[in-house]
Amino acid sequence: MLTRLGFLRRISPKTLTDRLRQLEGRGVVTRTMYAEIPPRVEYDLTPKGQALRPVIDALAEWSGGSGTAELTPRGVGASLRRI
Repeated sequence: MLTRLGFLRRISPKTLTDRLRQLEGRGVVTRTMYAEIPPRVEYDLTPKGQALRPVIDALAEWSGGSGTAELTPRGVGASLRRI
């Protein structure tokens, strides 16, 4: 799940939710809720979010991270997609 992404291990679920909701409010991601047990929420990049991809990649490279190659629908599980 989310723990495959190292930086997400250091974020509390509340903080992650708050940040994703801020990004949603700014039009960077869309949020889709599914009426399932357990509840499932997926986030997708909007065109505005996709336009930020080069900036995110550059920051990841600068920080010594592995870039966004792991940030694929299958790489992060059902809770977070294409971010």
